[in-house]
Amino acid sequence: MSQALIEKFPCPPVDTNCIAIGCSEKMELALVDPGFGCLEWVEYLVKDEGMRLGKILLTHSHFDHTASVPALVGMYEGVEVFVHEKDALNVVEPGSDGILDLMGGVSGLKQMFGVQEGSEQDQAIDLAMTGVAVSHYLREGESVRVGNVVLEVIETPGHSPGGVCFYLPTEKVLLAGDTLMRGTHGRLDLPGCNEGDMAVSFAKLAKLPDDTTVYCGHGSNTTIGHERFQLQ
Repeated sequence: MSQALIEKFPCPPVDTNCIAIGCSEKMELALVDPGFGCLEWVEYLVKDEGMRLGKILLTHSHFDHTASVPALVGMYEGVEVFVHEKDALNVVEPGSDGILDLMGGVSGLKQMFGVQEGSEQDQAIDLAMTGVAVSHYLREGESVRVGNVVLEVIETPGHSPGGVCFYLPTEKVLLAGDTLMRGTHGRLDLPGCNEGDMAVSFAKLAKLPDDTTVYCGHGSNTTIGHERFQLQ
C-alpha cells in the first residue's frame, strides 16, 4: 500500500503548481517547485497536519518555480534544496539565467503583475531574488527519499539546461515541471532552452506506462497516454 501523500497548490500569478510529497508513516514532507504564494499552505501542512518539511526539490530553476525557496529556507530549519547542477546557479543567483532581463528585470516583473510598492507581493519578490545555497545536485537515475516514498530522478533538459522530472514508480506518478504539460510543453524560446534536448527528454518519458499520472508545472494533470502524441 502506498504511503505517499500528493497534493497540488497553484501558485499565483501564473498558476505554477507547487507539489507536496509526503510520507504518511514518517510524516516527512518535500515540496516540488514552491512558487509565489504557497507559504500559508505549507504552514498548514506543517503545523496543522504535523508534517516535517525536510526537502525542496526543483524540476528547474525558473523564478516562478523557485520564488518561495528563500522564504521557506528561512522559516524551516534544516531544509535542503535539491536541483540539477546545470540549473543551480540560478538558485544561488536568481536572474542569472537571463529570463528576468527579458522582462525588464525585477522592476519590470513587478510592473507586469501590477505589484504595488511596499505591498506584501513587493516584499515577496524582493525576498525571492536573494538566492539560497544548494544542498544537493540531482543526477539521472538517483533516488530521493521522502520518508518511505521514493522519487526517481529523470534528467529532462530542454525547457532549461538542468531540467528534471521526478517519477514515483509505486504510485505511477510523474512530476514533470514544465517539461510536459497537458496538450503542450514548456517554452523553447527562452535563454537556455534547447529543442534537441527536449526531443531526447521526450524519448525518455515515452518509456513510461500510459497510465502514469502526470502532475504538470502549470495547469491540470494528464497522463503519459494522453500526451503520447507529443512524445513520439
